Amino acid sequence: MTVVSYALYFIILIGVLVFIHEGGHFVMAKLFKVKVHTFSLGFGPKLLGFRKGETLYKISAVPIGGYVKMLGEDPSEEIKAEDRGRAFTDKPLWQRFLIIVGGPVMNLIFPLILHFGVGLTMTDVLPSEVGFVIPDSPAAAAGLRAGDRIISIEGDDVDTFDEMVAIVAPNPDVTLRFKIDRDGEILEHDIAPESIEATVVLSEKETIGRIGVGRSYLSSVVGVTDLDGPGARAGLETFDMIVAVDKQEVKRLRDLESMIVASAGKTVTLSVRRMRDDFSPKSPLPYPVKGEPLKIALQIPAHVSSLDDLGLTCSTDFVAYVDPRGAAAEIGLKRGDRLISYGGRPLGLGQISSAIYKKPGEARVLEWSRKEQRMTSSFKPRFIPAGQAKDLGIARDAYDKGFETYAQTDPMEKISNPSIISSAWRYSKDETWAGIRMIGIGFKLLFRGEVSMRSIGGPIMIGQLAGMAGEQGASSFFWMMALISLNLGLLNLLPIPVLDGGQLIFIAVEGIIRKPVSLRIKERIMVVGLAMIVMLMLFATWNDISRLIVG
Repeated sequence: MTVVSYALYFIILIGVLVFIHEGGHFVMAKLFKVKVHTFSLGFGPKLLGFRKGETLYKISAVPIGGYVKMLGEDPSEEIKAEDRGRAFTDKPLWQRFLIIVGGPVMNLIFPLILHFGVGLTMTDVLPSEVGFVIPDSPAAAAGLRAGDRIISIEGDDVDTFDEMVAIVAPNPDVTLRFKIDRDGEILEHDIAPESIEATVVLSEKETIGRIGVGRSYLSSVVGVTDLDGPGARAGLETFDMIVAVDKQEVKRLRDLESMIVASAGKTVTLSVRRMRDDFSPKSPLPYPVKGEPLKIALQIPAHVSSLDDLGLTCSTDFVAYVDPRGAAAEIGLKRGDRLISYGGRPLGLGQISSAIYKKPGEARVLEWSRKEQRMTSSFKPRFIPAGQAKDLGIARDAYDKGFETYAQTDPMEKISNPSIISSAWRYSKDETWAGIRMIGIGFKLLFRGEVSMRSIGGPIMIGQLAGMAGEQGASSFFWMMALISLNLGLLNLLPIPVLDGGQLIFIAVEGIIRKPVSLRIKERIMVVGLAMIVMLMLFATWNDISRLIVG
């Protein structure tokens, strides 16, 4: 059934994209009154078809590609007197150019329509609230807190988190004026987004701005920082999830802190879920619970103003799992250790894990604490070379740090999209441009040798991608369709004979020499171009079959 469903998704995807591509040629040909003999989806024998006017519309047996057959494309075809002036070759160069370019252009426009349609379904969006603030970030330096709502940046109203990112990302190191709503109080801060390198595709990076805030709230999973603090004395342990305070439900760390501060000087009863000792990254549950919830009485000092005063913090920087065969185990890192700094820089909220992978091949000093005793060691992740699993050269070198921290987040409650049309259009433009960039970078890395030629795929790979995307839902399928449409449009513009780009070269040469390219020369070039395409298709299909065999 998987093969059948994948084949169905493949036929739908290819059928739609070929229809769009050939439709671009067809519409432009009709616009300039060129006689069209045939509009075909697929090649080979006709399966279904009908004639309307002078054109035969048909679906052919081989569902890969299609064509629009116009009068005058076949040099041996006799042109009747009543059809004079209606042949493709009778038209001026600029009209022939537009007819040829119409197909690829439609493939480049179609993703905008697909993404816009998907964007219209995004009726609920994340508000422009601060879920958490990363230590030592521009947001932390400005005093932003979890729960703050960003209402404008540089005078431009901001309603959603994505709108905030859209303003911040293009402005690294540029000071921006933020207006903040904090529980009804309006504050203003000048914040300069920090420049960071973000991965675009594989090794390709770009510089963007980040202020250091998250779009989800930290859940109420705690870590113990002071073994003599009120929290530890009450019996709390690192990785305990506090689910209620005096029977009042708690999900977020900020709400837990608010309840604790509000109960200063009192004794409260905490409902606690305790993590299993055998936690691993492969644990099947979001929070691996050990036994039934515990009841812990916590006496809160009168001076408490934060969780820090109880010797507690979030669990993000505590080691929850150590691979006994990994690099972390070799330096003595253990479950429950608290990460402090890496490369001499104090980091928090999981930043150490990110910092390790920025330069994974470089050894740097890792500092951590265990029962308030500080330890340091030079640390470098274990190198895992590519090509160990018969990957056909597709896999890349990897690194394994050999440990995992643990934290959960609680998503914000979504709000109704206040500007669905404009946000859908912005989403459409961003996703289409991102797809074009991804394809362009992929070609660049391929030509530079940073991506193996074995990564090139053919119809089987397209069928697999279409099937997997289709199983994930309509949005994923349309996204994949948009990406392949961009591929089809850009590939067809390459200056290779047989492709549309090659035909455009012939038109350009004709415009320069003021006469048509010799039919004999054109035929020879077309044979070479056809051979190139056939060889590429055979190579791609061989890669597909090899992947199926190797797994």
